Amino acid sequence: MASRYSIIQYVPNPIADERINIGVLVFDRHNVKVHFLSNWNRVSCFGSQADIKTLKDFAHRMQESAEKGLLFPGDEPSDRPKHERLLEVSLGWINSIQFTQPRGSLEPIDSLLDDVIQTYLLEPQPKLKSSDDFPEPEQELGRVTVWLKQAKPEDIAQIVQLGADLLTQIITEEKNKSHSQDNETFHRQYIPTKLTPH
Repeated sequence: MASRYSIIQYVPNPIADERINIGVLVFDRHNVKVHFLSNWNRVSCFGSQADIKTLKDFAHRMQESAEKGLLFPGDEPSDRPKHERLLEVSLGWINSIQFTQPRGSLEPIDSLLDDVIQTYLLEPQPKLKSSDDFPEPEQELGRVTVWLKQAKPEDIAQIVQLGADLLTQIITEEKNKSHSQDNETFHRQYIPTKLTPH
């Protein structure tokens, strides 16, 4: 069964025609699925906080429409094929939320949804912390000292026990890893893999 998809874009200034992908819509004859960004930080660089609230409201209404098998808010059940209804909207809407013309795919709707999310929705990746982001050891030691002075004895005992358990687990894993490597080395050096007749 043929599936189709459309990219939902935010166009804060239609005259400048700058746009950013905010969601994807996939559908076939029977199903409609929609997915929007989970992190709107990148989008907020394009517009105001009021726009972000409007976009989130629109995303919510799109989800409600999709659950009813409809393509967008204001869509109504019809004998007219879904892709034709969406094509009309993609060509006619000139506001700050726009749909691309529907494109076809042979993939089932669920795998198509995964593919278009990966391709068209760029979520910001968390930055790796640099050493500058971590406190100096003296600062950290000071915080721990203050905490220890304020902590209850049973809390301290529990943390010490957790630390001891973790240390025991690490030592056991390292011993097992070392023992396994020693066995492999012994087998490679002293036990032939093939016995060849003399």
